[in-house]
Amino acid sequence: MLRGESDAEIIRKTLAGNRHAFEALIQRYNRMAYAVAFARLGNHQDAEDAAQEGWLQAFSTLNRLRDPERFPAWLAIIVRNVSVNAGRNRWRRSSLEEVGDTLVVDFRESMENADIHRALWAQIATMTPDFREVLTLHYHAGLSTEEIADWTGLSRETVKKRLQRARSALSE
Repeated sequence: MLRGESDAEIIRKTLAGNRHAFEALIQRYNRMAYAVAFARLGNHQDAEDAAQEGWLQAFSTLNRLRDPERFPAWLAIIVRNVSVNAGRNRWRRSSLEEVGDTLVVDFRESMENADIHRALWAQIATMTPDFREVLTLHYHAGLSTEEIADWTGLSRETVKKRLQRARSALSE
């Protein structure tokens, strides 16, 4: 329906009352929203919840978006903030040890690929949120270092260094 249209056009239609237009944005960017949330939370269910909450906030504040062509970066910031807050709340409710065990178990249960794939992603789940974020955005969402830098507000060099350090940590 709206596949060939720009984000700006879809946003204009959404603001004009076309609710189906916003669904096109969800289809276009939901994988990225999930990747941003998972990178911060390291847990499939929490990431889905945070991404959904991010979409709700994006929809309710869409009229505040100044540059519609920057929608992906704006959405990433919203989802990242929701995820950070969700992570803080989760850490307050649970001990560090319980959360660590839950992250690995939940993450492994959510993976349906080979054992080596599961082991790799379980290791990623134990990394710092900064490393998890760049790895997940790069390998799960398929974003380039430039896109990651744009969407996270980090410099391109910082993204490259984090990717390099995260890969190095995985190879150890």
